[in-house]
Amino acid sequence: MAEKRRQTSSRLDNCPFEIYGKKCVDGKWRFVVKVPNHNHPASPPEAHPMHQHLDETQIESVIVLTQAGVRPLQDLS
Repeated sequence: MAEKRRQTSSRLDNCPFEIYGKKCVDGKWRFVVKVPNHNHPASPPEAHPMHQHLDETQIESVIVLTQAGVRPLQDLS
């Protein structure tokens, strides 16, 4: 069976940065930085999809507000 390879290129700005990761038999990860250069400034954390999820407390608040009839635009605060 062939090893699964993920799409590893940058999403929007053709950044040359390259890093490879491999999980070793002892369960630890080994990373090798092939190209350390970036062609852009760092983006804020909230720009990344993994930081755009609600935590459990926020989800509970949304449920309570929705059941109370609060409109989504009013939820923002």
